[in-house]
Amino acid sequence: MGVATSIRIEALLVPGDQVEVRNRFDGRWARGFEITGVTARGLRVRRLSDGRELPEEFSVGEVRRPRARATPWRELGGARYR
Repeated sequence: MGVATSIRIEALLVPGDQVEVRNRFDGRWARGFEITGVTARGLRVRRLSDGRELPEEFSVGEVRRPRARATPWRELGGARYR
C-alpha cells in the first residue's frame, strides 16, 4: 500500500470509527468493530464485544462503515402496513 493510499484511508476512517469487517471465511459482513489504527499494511481493528484487537490488518476492501439493517419499515419505503 502506497503513501497516497494510506493518506486516503486515514481521511476516510480514523481510530474510534465503528466499522463492519468482511469475514474471511464466508465473505459476510460482521458488525461490532472499531478502527484502532492505520498502518502501512492496512487497518487495525478491535472487537467491541470484548475489546480485543485482532491480530491481522485489514485492507480497505475488507472494512466499511456500518450499514443500516433492513427493517419492515425501510423495506416498504416508510409506509405503514397491517
